[in-house]
Amino acid sequence: MRECPNPRYRRVAAAVLALCMCRIGAAYEYYDMDLRVSLKASLYREWLPCVGTITATMTWNAHGRKKVDHFELYADGTSVGSSGRDGTMECIVAQKELASFEYERWVRDYMDWEHEYKVEIHPQPNAGPILYDKFIYIPPNVLQIENHVAGLASTAIHAFELRTNELASDAIDNNDVPSRLDPLTVESKVVSVVVDLSSGARHELAVDSRPRNGITELQLELSLICPEGSIPLAAATANELRFTLPDTTWGHNFSALPITIQRYDPAAPSTRYPVYDVRRLIVSNGGALPLPDLQGTYVSGEPYAYFKLGFMQKPSVDLNADGRVDLPDFALFADGWRDNETLLLDIGGCKGLGVPDRVTDCWDLLAFCQEWGGPVERFSNGTFNDLPWTLLGWPQWTITASPSHSSPYCAQAGRIGDNNTTALAVTLDCTAGRIRFWRKVSSESYADYLRFRIDSTVKDKWSGEKDWEEVSFPVPAGRHLFVWEYVKDRDVARGEDTAWVDDIMFPRQWNSPH
Repeated sequence: MRECPNPRYRRVAAAVLALCMCRIGAAYEYYDMDLRVSLKASLYREWLPCVGTITATMTWNAHGRKKVDHFELYADGTSVGSSGRDGTMECIVAQKELASFEYERWVRDYMDWEHEYKVEIHPQPNAGPILYDKFIYIPPNVLQIENHVAGLASTAIHAFELRTNELASDAIDNNDVPSRLDPLTVESKVVSVVVDLSSGARHELAVDSRPRNGITELQLELSLICPEGSIPLAAATANELRFTLPDTTWGHNFSALPITIQRYDPAAPSTRYPVYDVRRLIVSNGGALPLPDLQGTYVSGEPYAYFKLGFMQKPSVDLNADGRVDLPDFALFADGWRDNETLLLDIGGCKGLGVPDRVTDCWDLLAFCQEWGGPVERFSNGTFNDLPWTLLGWPQWTITASPSHSSPYCAQAGRIGDNNTTALAVTLDCTAGRIRFWRKVSSESYADYLRFRIDSTVKDKWSGEKDWEEVSFPVPAGRHLFVWEYVKDRDVARGEDTAWVDDIMFPRQWNSPH
């Protein structure tokens, strides 16, 4: 059995094991008590050092069960309280003496971990088994969006926040926070708009909480607020959205889903706009999505731009939205180029597909051709989510920021021990063509290798000190397994004892959905 690498998990596991050992012989059964848990942090300054406390309010319903002796409450396997009756109870689940400047970080560290809370029904003697219900706290995904208008003070720019919450819904609920801006100052505004289907009421939200597995698009609106009722802008004024995925210890930020943003015009639904990759904007463009300059008179509170924030589609040059990238898309691209249709074609930029630079030029044409030519994996969103990658061996391949070839990230082989192998693999349907990629190796010469194979055939292998170099191999039409393996012999390590891969360009299947 592999040892749990994290000491906190080891402590939790030990506590759970001890709890189980002391109750050997007791019968346990799951019982749905609709357990709910909310967390609150407090700092008590009356003592030196200060005392930080995290309190869990645990609510449950035993549905009038009789012959109950008491209810026992647990947090991460440790008893935190007991109650003689059904209902609600506040329990201290974490407490620490600390300096006041350490408090915020301590709270954040707690909130960035998964926690298990449990309520047990302990019956009267000989009145049946111990019944329990569990609640798993999962750190929220958080995405912040700001509407930046040149000339406005930072205090006049308000952030919209999308959060996941285990108890939230796609509709309006108590986890959402309405937008409340000061009508006496000039402010920029970005809100999520949700319409209550039962009443038809329109809700503008500053914090929109959604279920973790929700896939419903968010409707965002941008506007300006002014006490005079209108805002005249005599000169062109820069405007952009800025996205932030606040740092979390374990990278819980929507890791399994694409995040895309696309403008739309409800008055002209046929107008086409590109789809941008939010993660790529953050990594490659400082989180900024440039928008057309503002100029003219804007009515206070009236939306001047509309966006869809989604989690189902990926950025693509499928301009006619028929599920393929083919000649009709190229025809649209050519028409847009001729008509200087920047809103549709600003897809490339010098920083990669999905990052706009407000200019339609050769970078956009290059991005289109690369996307048309086949899937390109640059690992630029910092994950293995863009393609159906499989990680084999331990330690696994990881995404690293250095030394990438061209994009902000590349894939690096896990630092394995002697006589071990770690592999990065993907299966794709392809037409006949070539696969191209860049590779870098630092290993023991003629002993520890980076090997590349297609299906069961090794195409080449490299060892020693080899800087970034592009290699390519022919690929026949059909479904193929592409594998990059780092393989070590029985002894000795040299260099950094690893390998890197970046900018992988695959052949593609022309009629496959993109």
